[in-house]
Amino acid sequence: FRASDPGTHFWHSHSSLQRSDGFFGGLVIRLPPELDPHRHLYDYDLSEHSILLIDWGERTSAETFAFDFHGGSASSPTTVLVNGLGTSEKGPDMPFPVFKVKAGKRYRFRFAYNGISNCPLHVSVDGHSLMMIATDGRNFEPVEVDAFFIFSGERYDFVLKTKQGVKDNFWIRFKGHGRCTGYLIQAAILSYEGTSDRKPEGKVTYSNTVETDSQRVSASKLPDERFNPPVQNLSTEKPRTVRPNNHQLNYISSYLPPSPPLSQLEDIPQVFRFMLQFPSLGAFCNNKTVAEDCSQVLCQCVHLLNFDLGDIVEFVLVSFTNTVVHPMHMHGHSFRVVAMRSFYHDLTVESVKSMDRKGKIHRRTSKAPYKDTLAVHAQAVTIIRFRANNPGFWFFHCHIEFHAELGMAMILQEGQGREIPRPPKGFPTCGSWTPHHVKTVLVKEQQGAADAETSTGSYGTILGVLIGVIGSAVIIIVVLFLVFRGRCGDKQSVLFSPIKGGNSIRYNSLS
Repeated sequence: FRASDPGTHFWHSHSSLQRSDGFFGGLVIRLPPELDPHRHLYDYDLSEHSILLIDWGERTSAETFAFDFHGGSASSPTTVLVNGLGTSEKGPDMPFPVFKVKAGKRYRFRFAYNGISNCPLHVSVDGHSLMMIATDGRNFEPVEVDAFFIFSGERYDFVLKTKQGVKDNFWIRFKGHGRCTGYLIQAAILSYEGTSDRKPEGKVTYSNTVETDSQRVSASKLPDERFNPPVQNLSTEKPRTVRPNNHQLNYISSYLPPSPPLSQLEDIPQVFRFMLQFPSLGAFCNNKTVAEDCSQVLCQCVHLLNFDLGDIVEFVLVSFTNTVVHPMHMHGHSFRVVAMRSFYHDLTVESVKSMDRKGKIHRRTSKAPYKDTLAVHAQAVTIIRFRANNPGFWFFHCHIEFHAELGMAMILQEGQGREIPRPPKGFPTCGSWTPHHVKTVLVKEQQGAADAETSTGSYGTILGVLIGVIGSAVIIIVVLFLVFRGRCGDKQSVLFSPIKGGNSIRYNSLS
């Protein structure tokens, strides 16, 4: 492939749970110095200062998945690995990773987070500030910070300026949040030239707080008083919503197609339609084509949105309730983040549409940052825009491994017919292998409804249909998408012009 997308990236498997079991690695594409707008900000950009993180557990991912969604209890990672190294309270005493620097120099560090669970990381370096200069392979105006958060799938580059005349070691600290709040910690060592690899002073703890004018209070010394407020007939009932806890987009759990649509699109309907819950729809669906109310029943298909080449597309991502943060990742594109707003109360699609029509959701139309992975927060609205100018089929999914495995994903098709590149002659093909007896049943399916039930059941048994797990809450992201018809040759400024209602706008919801 042509290395035409500079920046800090990482590669990984998208087959089953292989990414979470270690099938991933770093990928850095450097610009020539004369083309790098931040080259004057640093002295060194060394390969040994590329840092790849992963939250790691005691079990294999398949075991963890079973515990989370079938065992009735959630399991959490036990540690964070920094370039494959790290310590754990329950594990052996392993060495901390060490990153060497010289005094009085400026170093570019590159961070990538192959996060598996809902465990964003807070990153800081003792005694040093960080000048952030890039994210997800895209440069931005430098900003100096003391620490930053990184979510699964994200990448951040920063410049660290070392101190003059110092020979010492400093902790690089990683603290888990989200599901890992309060317990998950890890560290590495920033080691100045002329020092040994000894541990820096101070312990690596989660709080890292300094006790200043505190007062200790023992609960046993407090007076024992009882208060009986005059409240009668106080109901203890609390309404709850119970539905498949599938982590979905637009209430749809997406399958991966059995064959790659880019190279074998014509194979998918014939092979895959027998697995669908709604066979009459064909292999592909979205919330505009499903006949069922997917908020009440489990809808499963190859979730696909289709755009004409050159369309300007806006996704309004709505996370209804106070649940987990979903880091959403788009293949094939960087997108502009034009709005992010938290409401701190539950939302509905209609309430968001109403606020948008009244101009209450402001969009940033100048210098909107580029990302390809973005944390969609709970009870919030996040709006992204991109131009559908990359013909083909692209995956859009939650980067929390188990959420994507449960179907929180969709395919974005850009272009039609001959606009989509064809594979080279002799390109290998692949698909699901069907035993002879199942082929026989599938042929008989056309003869009657009873045989249709048999064929669907047999085929589903062979290929393994995902089953929804009943939970006490639902994690939902809804996306309203708008399409602005344009040509590939339109000026870039069109992408960031204010939105006006009416012309060529389609609303779709993604849950």
